[in-house]
Amino acid sequence: MEVYVEVNDNPSTPSTPSGPSQGIPGVTYTYTTSSTDPDGSHDRIKYKFNWGDGSTSWTDWYTPGATASALHSWSNEGTYYVKAMAQDENGATSGWSDAITVTISSNETIEIAIKNQEIICT
Repeated sequence: MEVYVEVNDNPSTPSTPSGPSQGIPGVTYTYTTSSTDPDGSHDRIKYKFNWGDGSTSWTDWYTPGATASALHSWSNEGTYYVKAMAQDENGATSGWSDAITVTISSNETIEIAIKNQEIICT
């Protein structure tokens, strides 16, 4: 009699979320991350974002290595640390990513430049 045991490896720790590092309260911003799964491309991955304000949210399922995105807005001014973790279809989870620091302020300054007759806001 042969017994086969399938081991489910944890997904890799996601990349540090990418997105705006500054913003204003009440505006929705997009953040992205990605991860791989040592079990190969057959295990889809979803991501849990910790927004640093006491809330979290899950993404839809993604193919390993694909860039996942999530939306969030903050109600209050402050400095927030946004991080992500990955979970595969079999329930295995990664550790938390490094965090991106996001500063939300009502006093956000928008720089406007004119280049080749185009207005560029940064």
